[in-house]
Amino acid sequence: FTSYPQAENDEKQKSRQYVQQLSSYLVEVRIPHLIEDIRKCTTPVVDGDTLTRAMHSNGINMRYLPRIALEALSLEGVISTSASAILLPMSRSVYELCEIEMISRSVKWIIRADNHSNVSSMKRKPAVYIADLLNKLFQNSDQLWSRLFERMEQHYNGFVLKIWGPQAKMSSRAYPLVLLRRVCQINGIVVKPRNYDFTSLEKGSSIFLPNDIVDIVPVCKSSIPEWPIPEARDCLETAKVHLAQKDFVRACERANEALTLVSQVASPAHITVATCCSFVGTILHHLNDPSAALVAQKRCLALLDRLALRDNVQIAHAHNNVGMLYHYIGQTDKAIPHLRRSLYLLELLGGPFHYESSALYLKMASVYTQTNYYEMAVKCVKEALCRAEGNEFQEALCRRSYAQILAAHTNDFQQAFKQEKLAYDVYKRLFGPKHPRTKEIAQWMEAYLRQSVKGKGSTVKR
Repeated sequence: FTSYPQAENDEKQKSRQYVQQLSSYLVEVRIPHLIEDIRKCTTPVVDGDTLTRAMHSNGINMRYLPRIALEALSLEGVISTSASAILLPMSRSVYELCEIEMISRSVKWIIRADNHSNVSSMKRKPAVYIADLLNKLFQNSDQLWSRLFERMEQHYNGFVLKIWGPQAKMSSRAYPLVLLRRVCQINGIVVKPRNYDFTSLEKGSSIFLPNDIVDIVPVCKSSIPEWPIPEARDCLETAKVHLAQKDFVRACERANEALTLVSQVASPAHITVATCCSFVGTILHHLNDPSAALVAQKRCLALLDRLALRDNVQIAHAHNNVGMLYHYIGQTDKAIPHLRRSLYLLELLGGPFHYESSALYLKMASVYTQTNYYEMAVKCVKEALCRAEGNEFQEALCRRSYAQILAAHTNDFQQAFKQEKLAYDVYKRLFGPKHPRTKEIAQWMEAYLRQSVKGKGSTVKR
């Protein structure tokens, strides 16, 4: 064949320019768009799986994890306001999940390399090999972490970990159980369900024993679509549009149509059936039918449990929905266990500072307040305030709830005024003194101040 060097060089140059354009588009458009969606909570990132899905749905390769991690870290504690919206600070858990995802994938490549190089312990005693690997991971063994850093140098442009590793500077933000869960997910490791003492390594003992490794299962990618029938997905999307337009009747019709389609095509025990049931429950709640909504949400929860999805985002939200509906119909004793289960699962997925943590504790406080369990309500508000660290807007919401509890339960209007004043300062700085929300807080401050002065006067008179 005749070779045309000039034509080949021109083609290579065009391909190089095309790749550079794609890379610039990802860095300048898609990644900032994803970051903004995460801050708006329109793209929830709760664990490594949801982070991966969010990146892939935006066409972003996992090699861009370091860029997203650094951007997320720089936006922690930063509130951006505009005339139409407010962008909340980036949740602490996003950066933490980025590091965990990079470590878990690096562990996968180390296991794969050892398997290909015929490491004897892996072939003959895989449980011993895995237990030793996990111990070295959480023990900060120099031998293992040097291999991890080599993999991160190769795949993630030498990203420097700040939370994990022997030289970590932010080790207080390391949550071993979250890392263990993701490492096991990615590598198909099944460990025994027991309490693992991650501090025992300081005494020279091991956290993981060979008999803690119950099984090793294959992990593979699948091309099976999430929705077995596209028409059902389209029906549900149409229902979401109707719900946004507050056309609840049409939304309910389309959602039930989607539910019927997936039940007939994929059988009643399918994850899309659970998704449809949950959405039907949401619509029925908007139609002021909490009893019917509760039936739909409980069906969703039962389906997810039957499908063995016991620790993912969907079942955590299902517990939350069931708990709130029990509260709406006056069965608080049944609501609290579901709300606590939702909190536990979300902390297992993303650590104690995931983006929903503070809001869920505030929701628990509201449930306790409405049922006159004021001591528990105060504990929940204080916990919510702790979980809102770095998010001034969420802290202001917590302080407002705390002020209402203090005024209603203890008649401590002076302390209620102080909490409301702290919230007022935040709203005034973010929205301005003439914003309706700021004015509303100012009115509450005046009310608490009047009650405080009135109480002092009555005390002096006595």
